Amino acid sequence: MAKYARMVGASARFKSFALVSSKSTVGNYKEVIAGKGSDQKYYNKCVSYLLERLGHFMLTYGISEDEVRIVFEERKSHDYEKLRNYIHQIKRTPRDKRLEYYLSVIDPRRMEAQAKGVDDLMTLADQVAFSVSAAINASSSNYGVPEQRYLRELKSCFFSDSTGEAVGEFGLKLFKRHSMKFDDTTKTFLVSWHVKGVEPDLHLSK
Repeated sequence: MAKYARMVGASARFKSFALVSSKSTVGNYKEVIAGKGSDQKYYNKCVSYLLERLGHFMLTYGISEDEVRIVFEERKSHDYEKLRNYIHQIKRTPRDKRLEYYLSVIDPRRMEAQAKGVDDLMTLADQVAFSVSAAINASSSNYGVPEQRYLRELKSCFFSDSTGEAVGEFGLKLFKRHSMKFDDTTKTFLVSWHVKGVEPDLHLSK
C-alpha cells in the first residue's frame, strides 16, 4: 500500500481534497440533523464543506463551473437530488460568508452519482480517503497506531498554498480542528500540514 501511494504521489497529475468531520464537533447543528434522515443531512453538510475547498481551488486557478464534473460514489440509500437542492439553497440564501464565496463557482447540476467500479478515476478517490482515514484512526491491524505514511506519500497531490507547505484548510479540511481529539502523534502530524498564519479565509475578513 505504501509503495502504491508513493508511486501515485510521484507521478500524480491530479489534485486531492479531503474533509475530516465529527458529529461531536458540529455544535448546534446537531439539532438540525437529529431524527429521521440524520445521516443524509450530516453527509450533505460535509459535502458542502468539501465543495468549498474545491471552489477555492477553482477560484484560485480561474476554472469555471462548466469545466468541472462532480462525481460521487453512489450510496444506494442517499437522495442526491436533495443534496443538489441543499447546495442550491446554500447558494441562494447563504448564512456563511465563506461558503457563499467558495460555492459561487459550484454548479449543483453538474453533480452526479455513479456505482462503484464504473469510473477508474474513483480508485484515486478511494486511495485518498483510505490514506486520510488510516492517518487519523487507530487500527487494530497496526497495533492501535494510526498509519500516516500513506498520507505523507500523497501530500504533494493535495491542493495547497503557493509554497506547497500549507495543505491544511486548503486541500485537507478538518472541521473545527481544534475541537477534535487526537493522540499526540496524530496531532503533531496534522499540525505539520498547517502553516501558522496561512489560512485561505483571511482575505474574506478584510
